[in-house]
Amino acid sequence: MSKKSIGFIGLGAMGRPMATNLVKAGYSLNVYDIKPDPVKELVGLVAKQATSCADAAQGADTVITMLPADPQVREAVLGIGGVLETARAGATRQRKLAARLFTAPVGQGSYLSALIA
Repeated sequence: MSKKSIGFIGLGAMGRPMATNLVKAGYSLNVYDIKPDPVKELVGLVAKQATSCADAAQGADTVITMLPADPQVREAVLGIGGVLETARAGATRQRKLAARLFTAPVGQGSYLSALIA
């Protein structure tokens, strides 16, 4: 059984080592970052270079974001060129969950509430 393909977004201090370990473990990665150098490094390890968050997610079995904070995650997932633009068929549930997560008020356990709603 082949390993799943992964769209990986965010190759900073935490993302780059994580993505490197996934490539070394034999996963197929499609990587994206706003900075070109860490992308080039991963491409040198056999990862594929994505041109946007949507491109990184295209055809992926799993998408991992390793981004600094909520605004960057929101943009990467819901924004123009975001992950949900290329979500696989049947991703309606994930779209609804993402919408609940990002519209929930912050600071009152709202993310957990959105997850179980």
